[in-house]
Amino acid sequence: MIKEFFVRQTVLTRLESGPLATYLPSLASALQVLGYAARTISRYLRSADRYGRWLEEAGTALADAGADELVAYRRSVDPRKGKGRRDFTKCEGLNRVVEILCPAGILNRARRTPVEDWLTAYRAHLQNVQGLSEATCKGCVQRARHLVAEFSRGGAPDWSVMTAEWVSNWVREQAARTVGKLQPVTTMRGVLRYLISQGAVEPALLQAIPSMPHRSKVGLPKRLSTEEWQIILSGCLAISSGSLRDRAIVLLLARLGIRAGEVRQLRLEDIDWQAGTITIRRGKSRRERQLPLPEDAGALMAEYIQRERPKTDHREVFLCVTTPHGPLKTSARISLATQRVLNRLGINRPKLGAHHLRHTVASQLVCRGATFKEIADILGHASLANTGIYAKLDEQALAQVSLPWPGGGR
Repeated sequence: MIKEFFVRQTVLTRLESGPLATYLPSLASALQVLGYAARTISRYLRSADRYGRWLEEAGTALADAGADELVAYRRSVDPRKGKGRRDFTKCEGLNRVVEILCPAGILNRARRTPVEDWLTAYRAHLQNVQGLSEATCKGCVQRARHLVAEFSRGGAPDWSVMTAEWVSNWVREQAARTVGKLQPVTTMRGVLRYLISQGAVEPALLQAIPSMPHRSKVGLPKRLSTEEWQIILSGCLAISSGSLRDRAIVLLLARLGIRAGEVRQLRLEDIDWQAGTITIRRGKSRRERQLPLPEDAGALMAEYIQRERPKTDHREVFLCVTTPHGPLKTSARISLATQRVLNRLGINRPKLGAHHLRHTVASQLVCRGATFKEIADILGHASLANTGIYAKLDEQALAQVSLPWPGGGR
């Protein structure tokens, strides 16, 4: 079965002699049913073979290979290359491979370990007690996994050995490695608050978290100029600006200022074509709101759904253009689509993404005299404090509260 995907006999011989050799034909058939191209299937089969051989060398049975083994394998084969880049080619398609092999009992991704049990309870706490969104909970758990592993040593985490010095050193070391200096702070604070609620550590450990300098809300929100915004509105209607999907995404962002995650989870039933409204589901702020659907953005979305959107049972509006045409997995895909369209339109700024369009819409609302309450309702802010960053754009209002120059006017 797998012979049709490989030309070189040496590669075929290697795959047929590996620990997953018996299961590779069924894996290839499943990938074919999902619509993957032959070249992609060959890469995924090689990735599965490498993972199986790594498990064999580690002395782990296939049926016992769970989430911990998958994480360990990724760490071992994804060394950092120059300038912080990582090489993911050896793990290409591994998530899809595991998804297919797990139901057959070949791999056991859901195998429970003490660390997994702890992380599951932590995620439930974040979602049910703190009320965080699903996407936020996923990110918090992913970042906390490495911290918990420091205290597990193959068993249940032992938090009794955590000291104030260790907390301070861990945060500083992690902050030195990451671009977002506050990320280790929030990770440690979230874990400690949960442990304190469980009585596992003393509340005094929270005081050991060092404060990290950051520039939150110091400068003006990064926005596009009026000329650039007009170029986007007119350019999205031109065929030369990219695919219908990408143009519809950008026009929706430019008109409504919604978040990339809200565009990603937009479903067909959220659009009321007759009433001309669009329902934004509960996301980051856990608030649902209804906004008017602009005529041009609605027309472009309708054209995408009729002409370009793949035929599938998925209800999400915007889908992957590549096989198997599922929903967009991360909000980063929305920003990538935005960058592609803006580059075609000649708007080439560093790190320009979907959130710049959101800031632009908010800035325009401020300059037109909208109240902060109205802006918060449109943007879906849970607190007016988040909308307050746009106060610096209202120059007329700021001029009224400015203090006179000491010693007389200048």
